[in-house]
Amino acid sequence: MRLMDLTYFSGDYAAYRTHAYNRPAMAYYYLQDALGDSLFKVGLNAYIKIWNGRHPTPYDFFNSFMYGTGQKLDWFFKPWFYDRSYADLAIRKITMDNKIVIENIGGLPLPVVISCEYEDGTLEIYTENTAIWSSGEQAMVFQVNGRKKIRKVILGTDRIPDINESNNVLHPVYE
Repeated sequence: MRLMDLTYFSGDYAAYRTHAYNRPAMAYYYLQDALGDSLFKVGLNAYIKIWNGRHPTPYDFFNSFMYGTGQKLDWFFKPWFYDRSYADLAIRKITMDNKIVIENIGGLPLPVVISCEYEDGTLEIYTENTAIWSSGEQAMVFQVNGRKKIRKVILGTDRIPDINESNNVLHPVYE
């Protein structure tokens, strides 16, 4: 699919609006999350400096950010703007030694927030920014407190989109 292939939406304005306005805005937000505020600002300043008063294409935006930050960002731009990737992170499993496997089913780079509730009533929150998916892996393993027994694990927050939230809560089974 080309960047702006309108025939893909078959006259569905709601789908067009989501892909033309909401998705790029979210991508911009998660790019800042992946790079951090200072590096994102460097990339944005490079883009503004290079293209001020001219007519850039989306490719120019992507290349300016990569040039300005000195980072290869294809891992981010490709799924957000060229693939049919979608927002779906899932808890795949919890091991006996408190390792939590998170799978990126939809392929869209998003931050990971894990809320881990333990049997003793305590709660710990583990976070990783969007750059965790920069290696191209489709699953990540998180080691949480191994001295406590997990009651429940919740993946995500209301600021992270997810198309299937049914796989975002897991109660481990200890034998």
